[in-house]
Amino acid sequence: MGALVIWGALLALGAWRLDGDYRKPWIVLGCTFGFLALWWFVLNRFAVRRHREALEGEALEGEATWSTSALISFGLVPIIALGLLWDFWLGSWTELAARALRFGMLALIMVATIAATVSLSDPRKLRGKMLGLVALVFCLLAAMAAMVYPL
Repeated sequence: MGALVIWGALLALGAWRLDGDYRKPWIVLGCTFGFLALWWFVLNRFAVRRHREALEGEALEGEATWSTSALISFGLVPIIALGLLWDFWLGSWTELAARALRFGMLALIMVATIAATVSLSDPRKLRGKMLGLVALVFCLLAAMAAMVYPL
């Protein structure tokens, strides 16, 4: 983790030295710490869940828990939809903003597709797997819409 902080600091220094704009290093540092916070949250959540499952033992027969990856993929669907609607109908202020928005939406489509695929391939009996299937279908439609309006 320390190496990522150092790497982010060096990138921030390079962003500042590029043209002297004081906002760019804060954006780079914010993204670096956001990335680290996201992974800390995910790893901490899984560690707590595994510890809790070890203490509680196996779930009762017939009791199914929610599929976390299906909920994540389905939760990204409205964000992707709003981003695509913003880009297609409202437009962006500049070409750079439009390109950044489209790349962001494609990245979210990839994350949602991976999460939906993971939820569908999980062999355990989990609730909400159909949400993963719905998210996967939406991601395929969104990817096709992105092909109609290429970068």
